[in-house]
Amino acid sequence: MIRTAAAGGTMRHAFQRMGGPVWTMLLWCGAYIASSVVRAFQFPSEPGTWLPEVGVQLVIVGVLLAWRERTPAWFLKAAALIQVAATVSMAIRTTTPVAIGTFVAVLYSGIWWRGWFPYNVAALSSVGYLVAIHVGGMIDELAETWFLMTGMLFGIALGLSLVVGEVTRAATHDSLTHLLNRNGLRESFRIHPRPGRAALPRTLISIDLDGLKVVNDASGHQAGDRLLREFAAVLRGGLRPDDLAVRMGGDEFLVILAQTAPSDTSTLVSRLREQSPGPWSCGVTDWAPDESFEAALARADVLLYEDKRFRQALAAR
Repeated sequence: MIRTAAAGGTMRHAFQRMGGPVWTMLLWCGAYIASSVVRAFQFPSEPGTWLPEVGVQLVIVGVLLAWRERTPAWFLKAAALIQVAATVSMAIRTTTPVAIGTFVAVLYSGIWWRGWFPYNVAALSSVGYLVAIHVGGMIDELAETWFLMTGMLFGIALGLSLVVGEVTRAATHDSLTHLLNRNGLRESFRIHPRPGRAALPRTLISIDLDGLKVVNDASGHQAGDRLLREFAAVLRGGLRPDDLAVRMGGDEFLVILAQTAPSDTSTLVSRLREQSPGPWSCGVTDWAPDESFEAALARADVLLYEDKRFRQALAAR
């Protein structure tokens, strides 16, 4: 029993590590293979109707199991489009699989991606269903059904895109300052991995607002929240599109400057200080290509506290 529980826990942990788009695609492929097996028993003398589809599904499953959590988004999107094409190819004798399969395709793409992709899948599904009912000779009888299904597909894509967008933003952005939070920073690293741009310089600026507690105690937390929002607005206005601004928690912020060496940041830091609603301390360091983010951040934090002690010493004179 202990070994069984451990094995179950290990398998569950492995699925969780894969990420939602990966393991849901695995389930989708599994269901597709199961339906193909059923058709194999129905048409044993016609392997051409099911054997190629099973082969494609097994290839997708093999790639997913090999790459697991490293599976890139482009492959998952390509697999979803392949599923739509495979579903349409099942419409030789009936259009029912197309109706079900295309709805699953839009649900899958809408849950895991927002933007243009779910709408493209909805459009491709609509065209596939139109082709299916035309091949079946039922275009007149099912024209209204096609229009209704097309409207539902785009409605699902729109609804999921809006909901997923809001949920994603709530999970990856700080609710007060609307900057990235720690989850958003991790997601940014996942979407834009460093290895591909390792040769480009990056600079970390660890920032701590000085005196936020004093503002909270003297004027209330609303004044402190206003200070945080105003400082976040200064960061958004002073950084480039490729730079990242993150609220790490409390009065701690992090700025990641793309393609910038520490020696080139003095002008930016001076400009941000001039525009800032209050004083702050910072630590500036480079992020070496062969260095982990945690190591670079730790060094920036050490420099931050050195700067804070220096400013406190100046203020005490």
